[in-house]
Amino acid sequence: MPKKAKELTNLEIKKIKNDGVHAVGGVMGLYIRIIGNSRAWVFRANIDGKGRNMGLGSCELVTLAEAREKARELHKQIRDGLNPIEEKRTKKARAACFTNEQTE
Repeated sequence: MPKKAKELTNLEIKKIKNDGVHAVGGVMGLYIRIIGNSRAWVFRANIDGKGRNMGLGSCELVTLAEAREKARELHKQIRDGLNPIEEKRTKKARAACFTNEQTE
């Protein structure tokens, strides 16, 4: 059984200074990626037997609570047999086709 990460608070997360990917707890697979002054939420999951990383947004724009909620939604999609990455690509392709049709 995988090790469960301690659920960190906003203050504990702000105190993390070293670069890397750090588990924040609360939802399995939710991490904060720190590179220099950049901080972003990352969701890691196994989809179709492959380890995948999905960005959830910058820490400046997405709160910890929102990141946890997004991660829970992604877990639900995966449990329901959907691939959230492919779903997102399909939505983008449809939006691009719709935009191209309107400009013609």
